[in-house]
Amino acid sequence: MRFSMFTLGLMAVATAAAAQDAPRRPMLSDACRAEVEKTCPIGADGDRRARMQCVMASQDKFSDGCKKEFADMRARMQQMREQRAGGNMASPPADGNATATPQ
Repeated sequence: MRFSMFTLGLMAVATAAAAQDAPRRPMLSDACRAEVEKTCPIGADGDRRARMQCVMASQDKFSDGCKKEFADMRARMQQMREQRAGGNMASPPADGNATATPQ
């Protein structure tokens, strides 16, 4: 399993979502969060981007459970994006033919 820029974006959004006032389910378990903090600590400068880069580079160091949580988090974030878009994600017609709109 390979971490991607998408995973990094999800981690950033998860951090922002956790900061909102509405109570939310934690994006990662305490155990997985502890793995991330142990494997990729934030330095004294508070550089979270460096942590995200470390997580991508250290994918083999995370437990299978934590990797599954990352995958689950990606799925939840995709669902949230679709809900924000009103569930109207653009997709091609089933027959693969686009229809032209008369002008």
